[in-house]
Amino acid sequence: MRQVLGIAGSGWFLLSIIFIMGSIYSVNSFIKELPPQELLLKLFDNIPFEVSYFLFIIGLFLRALKHIIDERSKKIGAILIIIGLIILLLSSYLSIRTRSVMDIKARTGDSTAYGLISRINSDMPDRILIIGKEIPKRPGRVEVEILSKERIERIGLYPFSIIGKKALFISDLNISPSIEVSYKEERLRADYLSLYPPKGETRVRFPGGQYTLFISLYPERSYKKGRLDVNEYNISSPIYRIVIKDGNRTIFEGLLKDNDQRSEGKISVSLRRSGEWVNIRSVEDIFLFPMYVGIMVLLTGFMIIIVKAIRSLIG
Repeated sequence: MRQVLGIAGSGWFLLSIIFIMGSIYSVNSFIKELPPQELLLKLFDNIPFEVSYFLFIIGLFLRALKHIIDERSKKIGAILIIIGLIILLLSSYLSIRTRSVMDIKARTGDSTAYGLISRINSDMPDRILIIGKEIPKRPGRVEVEILSKERIERIGLYPFSIIGKKALFISDLNISPSIEVSYKEERLRADYLSLYPPKGETRVRFPGGQYTLFISLYPERSYKKGRLDVNEYNISSPIYRIVIKDGNRTIFEGLLKDNDQRSEGKISVSLRRSGEWVNIRSVEDIFLFPMYVGIMVLLTGFMIIIVKAIRSLIG
């Protein structure tokens, strides 16, 4: 029994498992760039990673058990750190597997399940200058005010805000118009498109699948600076380049601004509600509290070790 505890709970065993999990993580993260949530789900669908993850937890448990049954060892701090880590790892796994995630896209004036979006405050610039292939920074400050039952709730970027049983935070701030297109018997309505920062065209298929709309931000001014192309975009009053294709054949092309309407033959294109919109991510996670418990136990263990170290230095 002691030999099993000694091997499975040894530091070398745990380091080996960490190395295996790190290798699998690296391979999966480099194959395709994924959002953290999707990457974690992909990792836990990987059997070798999942087996390694639970072997690591078992190894931690056996290490804690070894400390507890070893009468000569009174490492309370180390035991608490291991127990806290076990709680954190188990609750994190269950959280990823069971959490409910919902995205809500909205503009100022939109009504959502949490109330009316009364204001979007952000540091989105009024104008941006792109030199060469430079990509502008995304806004670092975003806050949404929601009028809910005569109260004003404020939601910002992560960390999240709690409303009811849901954790809410803003996962994206972008700009686009609400666009309506009619052509022959086809109708297209598109909204909440991701056009910022300017990095090419966004493609939207018509419901029938035959026609495709391409939309992008168009620079208000373009010029050369040495060998580099410089494009200046008016974000407060954006210009949109819209192209509609039937297969490879262009059937509409034009530059439009907010509230513009253009008709060419049987095609009618109109834009409205141009401006900022946010994606509010709503997460319901019953294992969030156990994760906090694990962190608190972990920190308590660290504090005990630090206090003992200070006492031994003083004494």
